[in-house]
Amino acid sequence: MGRRTLLLLMGTLGTCLICCVLVFFVALPRTRDSVNDAIRESMTTQVARVIAPIGTAAPGTYSIADDELLQQFNDRLSGDSIPIEDLSVVITTEHITISFSSGSRDVTYTGTLQAVDGKVKVETIESSSGFMEFLLPASDIAKALETGINTYLSAENLQITDLTMGDGEITLVVE
Repeated sequence: MGRRTLLLLMGTLGTCLICCVLVFFVALPRTRDSVNDAIRESMTTQVARVIAPIGTAAPGTYSIADDELLQQFNDRLSGDSIPIEDLSVVITTEHITISFSSGSRDVTYTGTLQAVDGKVKVETIESSSGFMEFLLPASDIAKALETGINTYLSAENLQITDLTMGDGEITLVVE
């Protein structure tokens, strides 16, 4: 192997390494942050719309419908910068499911919501895809869901005393 060929090969491998490092340390965290921000902001907006439709939050019983939540997610996640398609949100008596496609990969995150110490807590969240779990961990999705609800309630000096998951909706009792 000639010296020129060796230098060309090393230069090519070095360029590939730099590209991989940039994707791993720049593009991947930005995509994670964008998706997490969209989920958190969607939850905050929907909770605010339900609890304070005319601007004043008050204790009471409120329901968040999965189709309204899906609309919030779609509004936040639309655009060329976030590679998510075929988004679905389904709430049942047992769990909340968030599904989407990214490129040729499909993923479903399934978790259970509970009221714990005046806050929403996501329990037992799982991802259906090991590769997508690496790209966007289920724990990040759980944190975004929790933060979206809890931040708004905390800002309004409200706490969750009960949370019930039903077919197509989450019912919150807040004080």
